[in-house]
Amino acid sequence: LVDAFNSHNSKKKINASKKIAQYIMDFTSGHLGLIRWMLNGVDNYFSYRDTSCKVTTAKEIMSYFTSSDFMEHIKAHRGAHLYNFNVIEGNFIDELLLKDELPVNSHNPDKAVNALVEAGILSYVDDEGSKFGESRARFLSPAARLLSFFHRSKKPLKDGFTLQELVREALSRINSKALTHNMGRSKDGTRLLERVWQMEFYTAIYSCLPDEMHISSDVGRIFATDGAVDFYISEPQWAIELLIDGIDLKRHHERFQDGGRYSPIPIKSYILLDIRETRIVQKSYPKTWHITPNADFTVFNVLEGTDTFNIFTRRGYPRSPVVRLLAQESEALKYEMSTIKKKHISYCEEGEEIREAKKRQDRRDIV
Repeated sequence: LVDAFNSHNSKKKINASKKIAQYIMDFTSGHLGLIRWMLNGVDNYFSYRDTSCKVTTAKEIMSYFTSSDFMEHIKAHRGAHLYNFNVIEGNFIDELLLKDELPVNSHNPDKAVNALVEAGILSYVDDEGSKFGESRARFLSPAARLLSFFHRSKKPLKDGFTLQELVREALSRINSKALTHNMGRSKDGTRLLERVWQMEFYTAIYSCLPDEMHISSDVGRIFATDGAVDFYISEPQWAIELLIDGIDLKRHHERFQDGGRYSPIPIKSYILLDIRETRIVQKSYPKTWHITPNADFTVFNVLEGTDTFNIFTRRGYPRSPVVRLLAQESEALKYEMSTIKKKHISYCEEGEEIREAKKRQDRRDIV
């Protein structure tokens, strides 16, 4: 397959070396469909190349394999639907994502483990304890781990949900353990800093959104206003603002009114999330949720006007898969960092007028 790929792309100067071929084999565990899919991704990513270009280096191709473009390409593989797990399978996958291997009984395995092995997602590492059926299970390949992580970390809501339904679901996906052990607190240690909540909410909201909807943070300057709303979901034009203990609640509310800081931003619906850890609500405002967490952040009491209700968190999804970096991946990351550093040096050497001209052009391009 690799030889055929190199022959087909010789005019584009795209060449998958032996190192790249070995990496693809390791990443896919020899799955032919995934190998073809990865090579197609390389072909598409470097399709701009012609005879005037130098031959692609292994570092260039590996930099693609560590990019978000490659992640999206892998998620689009036709076998991705196999990673829609039931509850029991999902719990096992969640635990395995945090480790390299898990002990199982290969002679009499759980139905969930057996189904995952038959689907080509897991494999048995060995069966040294055959007398007792003791073995260990792990992901069949890094690709299987990656796809499993995507499907466990992002479960979008069905079409037609409202902003309030989105926030309710996001609250239920808050990682209570991450907040409990977070050191980003005020001097007296009584409350978490707003930045901590922003990061956790961004992760939770992102996991709720379908692929066609996108969340951005600190949006405002692109619309020629000094204000920057915490979160903006561009497709339905929703805005979400966070604040702590009601500090400057009135001023936050006024930003969304006519003539306010956020009035230039196209907003069809908005909500203020007031996280209350140390203060009692004195006055409520419309389109505002006053949220009081319990001690371990597993229950959130929400006050909306005169209505109150509780939202319970579910077991948080793992933040990132524990995957050992291969030598080629490390080289690719170093290559990416050196490229970014060169761009930064080039940027610093440019004159102020050139930088301002580029910023204006970028704004025009975005608009």
